[in-house]
Amino acid sequence: MQAAQTKHHNHSGPHNHSHDDEGFGPLPFQDYARAERERMRAREIVSLVMQVPGWALGALIRRVHTEIRRDARRLILEPNKDSDLKVERYVFGVETMIEALGKAQDKLYGSNSPDVNFRPQRVTMNIEHPGMVLITDARVANVSFMVGGLTDAWIWNPHATGQALDLPTLSPANKASFGGRYTGRIPAGMQDLAGQKYQLIMSFTGPASIVA
Repeated sequence: MQAAQTKHHNHSGPHNHSHDDEGFGPLPFQDYARAERERMRAREIVSLVMQVPGWALGALIRRVHTEIRRDARRLILEPNKDSDLKVERYVFGVETMIEALGKAQDKLYGSNSPDVNFRPQRVTMNIEHPGMVLITDARVANVSFMVGGLTDAWIWNPHATGQALDLPTLSPANKASFGGRYTGRIPAGMQDLAGQKYQLIMSFTGPASIVA
């Protein structure tokens, strides 16, 4: 039986246990904290069982089972319970301005700092068409998450998949930034906005500390 279980969990191929392709998996620290609580509870259960007479053992097991179920459900509503560091998943944005739709713009640049410690895990941009904006550099805490060449901002459009990235933790003292250029292309359905300004936003999603 043990050999069968080991084989079952030995999947081939690359893995990323911190989050899934969409960047919305469980946070690693929550898994660790939950496992630690379960280990402590198991030790308490063993200690209690050793002291309980046989006739009361069934009632004790039912009580412990109920408490474990209740704690598991409570963590869904209060995942930061019993922790002095509160962390939830939030969004953080960096913006710049396209001065006139339909007119090429050689320089786009935006930067911003988060209000709290924040670890970006997913990137999204409000881009409506491929070839509209080309990204030449993108940085988090002065670390570039592009390793060469140009990137079409379209790969980070709101409907795309696989935007999950592993980026450095960003503090309020550091900035996230991006630079690029607008090609002058106007997406279908937006032709009537030619000549108007367009606010370009790079949004990051990830865990952030809570100040409350």
